[in-house]
Amino acid sequence: MGSIVSAIAGPVLSIGGGLISGNKASNAQNAAAQTAREDAARSARMAQFTPVGVSTRFGTSNFGFDDFGRLSSAGFNLSPELKGLQDYAMSQARLGQEDTSRLLSLGRGYLAESPEESALNYYNQQRQLIAPGEERTLFGIKSGLLRTGRGGLSVGQGGQMAASNPELQAYYNAIALRDLELASQAEQEGRNRVTYGQGLLSSAYSPISTPVGLAGTFENLGKESLDIGAALGGQSAQAGGRAADLYSRGMASANQFQLARNSYSPWGTALSGAGSAFGSSGGGSMGGTGSWFDNLLGNKSTASRYGTNRYSEQSRMLAAQDEGLF
Repeated sequence: MGSIVSAIAGPVLSIGGGLISGNKASNAQNAAAQTAREDAARSARMAQFTPVGVSTRFGTSNFGFDDFGRLSSAGFNLSPELKGLQDYAMSQARLGQEDTSRLLSLGRGYLAESPEESALNYYNQQRQLIAPGEERTLFGIKSGLLRTGRGGLSVGQGGQMAASNPELQAYYNAIALRDLELASQAEQEGRNRVTYGQGLLSSAYSPISTPVGLAGTFENLGKESLDIGAALGGQSAQAGGRAADLYSRGMASANQFQLARNSYSPWGTALSGAGSAFGSSGGGSMGGTGSWFDNLLGNKSTASRYGTNRYSEQSRMLAAQDEGLF
């Protein structure tokens, strides 16, 4: 009977030990997975971008976060003084629209004429201004010639040139020279008018762009608070990332040891070891652990199992012990 019990007990104990150890290992794996998830979430929070609200002389930054701690909004508010200046600049930009319209019309007017047309118009305008003076000068010359009796005087000029009164010839030579100079000036003036018209068109939007640019400058002054807060958040995230990396490494090592510890089952190991011991006894052998178990199930006295003299005091004590066990 003992050999049969040994043959059955070995596999049963091994299976029982394996089930206990397997269940213990499964629970340990589940606990390790949960711990890993918690550590990953904690590391992510440590490395998360967390900008800081900052107040400067020109503005105050503000940041919003969702339920998961992620950045969802960012902005800044200008200081009251800077906001007032910005509003004034924008009001001037609105008024500047009328100025821009006038400058555009004026510039297009200058460009409506070609440089040649502008030169001719300039020449004619200047001739009209000079003509009255020339006429007065000519009248004075002729009056002087008549008073002195030199009205019909003509002097030969040599070659094929006709004879002429010297004073009248000097007068007309002066007019011819002045016309040449005026023609040169008119040509330059024609180009200047085109350039001037282009300049008007180029600067036509200044009444709008200048105040808008000033308002943008005020905006950037206030935005410094947002930039500073974002920079601080970036530095914090970098430091948090390094801390999260160290934390993750340390927890990974700790979790490995914890997993090994949680996976160990004293009862499972003991039962599996006992099953192995029974299996190694060979079933029919009476030695080793199997023999001890067989003797135990066979109700043999403790004294006979240990070979003690049954008449000794020790045998009587072991017999009393057996009565309590069986």
